Amino acid sequence: SNNVTLSPLGGTALYLGAVGQTATVAGNLTVTSATGSIFNTGPVNVTGDAFFQSGSGDILMTNASNNFGTVKFAGKIVSITEAGHLTLATGSIATGAATFRTAGGNIDIVNRGGIIRLVSTGLFNASGAITLPKLIQVTGTLTVNAPGTKDLSKLSYLEDLGGKIPENSGTGTYLKPFDAP
Repeated sequence: SNNVTLSPLGGTALYLGAVGQTATVAGNLTVTSATGSIFNTGPVNVTGDAFFQSGSGDILMTNASNNFGTVKFAGKIVSITEAGHLTLATGSIATGAATFRTAGGNIDIVNRGGIIRLVSTGLFNASGAITLPKLIQVTGTLTVNAPGTKDLSKLSYLEDLGGKIPENSGTGTYLKPFDAP
């Protein structure tokens, strides 16, 4: 389909995709659930923007074959996996633990106004590079893992990361926050 908007009623979980089949949206995908969680059963392919919002529920889009143009989210626990490059949009929030993974690409952020707020922990695990500009704030521990460059040089360790030193793993070059000890 072209642009798709899904807004289920009630607190039941919403499952996107089907086992063995790819759900494809040629434009933008907006999925909103007031209280239920959002999961994916099969791969989801969105050429445009994908927006997942679950007020008090979780957003677990963890199929390794997912492909999104950009991803914006608002939920409790958030876990997003992308087959290629993962581009996160500002204006996103996770009130619980947040995990972002790529099976074959980089992780970066696009500015759509505002910041990305991770109220708990943030784990970024890329098969390429990770670039986190001054558009993200993490209250808990930030962990970055990649074989490519992990560039946090635009972030403030005091302001954006709450005075917590990021955990760095992976073999790539690490550029720490500009004011980190």
